[in-house]
Amino acid sequence: MKGYKLFFLFFCFLLIIFLVSNFKKSVFFVKKERINILFYGKKTVIFSLGLKNNLTYLIVYPANLYLEVPGGYGFYRLGGIGKLVALEKKPEIFKKTFSSNSSFFLDLYFYPKKEEIYHEEFKEKKNWPSFSEIFFNSSNANFFDRIFCLYYFFINKPSIYKVIEIDAGKFDRKKFFDQHQALFYKKIYRQENLTIQILYKEKYKVADLLSKILEGEGLRVVDISQDDNNFKKECVIFYSSKKISRTVIDISRFFNCNIKKKETSISDIIIKLGNLEESWEVI
Repeated sequence: MKGYKLFFLFFCFLLIIFLVSNFKKSVFFVKKERINILFYGKKTVIFSLGLKNNLTYLIVYPANLYLEVPGGYGFYRLGGIGKLVALEKKPEIFKKTFSSNSSFFLDLYFYPKKEEIYHEEFKEKKNWPSFSEIFFNSSNANFFDRIFCLYYFFINKPSIYKVIEIDAGKFDRKKFFDQHQALFYKKIYRQENLTIQILYKEKYKVADLLSKILEGEGLRVVDISQDDNNFKKECVIFYSSKKISRTVIDISRFFNCNIKKKETSISDIIIKLGNLEESWEVI
């Protein structure tokens, strides 16, 4: 009997660690002002949830839309991106594709477990995700992310949201950026008002692409420069302030970059791309 009690206590201890870890890693826990969530499938949509102003944008993507997939894949039909993810075994392709084309940080993505290529548009007008999509689809969302999604979509459902329709054909990334740039700004970034310099070794297009993502979030990129000196393989973010800012933390988390304190001259923050030049490569 004593062995069972010890096992039960050990199990409870592990469960508590699991729950606390998941809670802290939840994108909702970090008190974001806006969370961007992709639901990929027969009908592909992104919800941009305003957590502080209840202003939700809904971006609807047609299956016959062609999007450029970072990583050197070129342009893919949206309806076939799920198949590419399955073949490459790289779910982060969703994050890179929709972040780079829409110019914002994609926080969560949900997609069917079953591999399928979507050829035709899904006629059903319902945009809200179902319970099964939130809890049983594959996703980068953890347990608490799914719970919070359920809350926002079913209990705290916004009564009004602005729909952004995307036309089929080749996606015009610049046009979308110019038309919708200010919609996805984060107030905290504007308040910190930090400037960013991006350093690349060979691929200017990648640096420019990532600058548009940052600018779409409301960050200020003031310089993009080539730098061959001591260029390290990993992505590194340098900051000069006494305290690490929310801007630095969020950029590091999104691009999976190391953070180092260093005096900077041209800007408040320097991003050395390193391996991002390969993983975010575009034509």
